[in-house]
This record gives sequence, structure tokens and C-alpha cells, in this order.
Amino acid sequence: MGNINHKIFEEKVQKIYNKESLINFHFMGCTMKIELSLFASLAQYAPDKTGSHSRRIMEVAEGTTIMGLLKGLELPIDKIKMIFVNGLHATGDEVLKDADRVGVFPPVAGG
Repeated sequence: MGNINHKIFEEKVQKIYNKESLINFHFMGCTMKIELSLFASLAQYAPDKTGSHSRRIMEVAEGTTIMGLLKGLELPIDKIKMIFVNGLHATGDEVLKDADRVGVFPPVAGG
């Protein structure tokens, strides 16, 4: 591995196992691209902070779960009502795969 700082290496590996701050984590090229859509009031937590819904392509580390991704965005988990991955209902524990499409919705009013 050459001249690698083992303490930094161990900290990065620990973050992977803890599923913390995995957004844009480039470690040994083990990243993948996913599409994230945050709807309604959740749009304000998007990485670019535009505050409006739009699809965003993001790089995440392999092994990232949906909840790991959302926690990394500092999205309040209690504000989430529904999560979809590739059009199917998800619980949040699923591990993301390259090219997954994630949609996150808050509770909505109306009838």
C-alpha cells in the first residue's frame, strides 16, 4: 500500500462500517452513482441546498444504505414518510447499488 497513514486508514474503514458520512467518500475507487430525489419539504436537505425538487446524481461509497445516505445529508429521519428505490417501497435498510433511483417523501396532507 505504500506510505499510508494507518490511523487515517482505520478511521475511514470505521466510517464505512458505521455507515456515517458516506456521501462523496472516495476510498480506493469504491464509489457508485445513484439518483436521489427529495420531495416537498425534504428538498431543503439536498446537497446543493436549492430548496426545490429536482433529481440529483450523487456518488456514494459501496455498501451505503439508504438511511446512511439520508443521515449523511443530515435529513431528520422523523420527517420521512415513504422511501422508494427504483419505484418500489423501501424500509431504509437496503444497501444501494449503482444506478439506483431513490425517492424520499415527507407526510403529505390532502385527500
